Amino acid sequence: MNPSSLSQAALSQGRADGRLRGAIEGKAEALSVERQACIESIEKRHPTLLPKARYAIEACEDHARLCDWMVRAPELDAAAFARLLGIG
Repeated sequence: MNPSSLSQAALSQGRADGRLRGAIEGKAEALSVERQACIESIEKRHPTLLPKARYAIEACEDHARLCDWMVRAPELDAAAFARLLGIG
């Protein structure tokens, strides 16, 4: 490889690494925002569940599940919602 192709390969690898790092950071930030919104939703509708629910929410890595919990919180009574979260 000549110096030009080596620098091009390094630049390409750096860009790929940057995109991957950005994607990982973006997902982590999005999950953090979703977790906070979920906690706020539960705090309004089922405040007595919040201490136990917080652990389930903070451990959740699934965007769809967090969204489902936010949507379902006002639809279910506390006992049914606790079962949905796996804490009751």
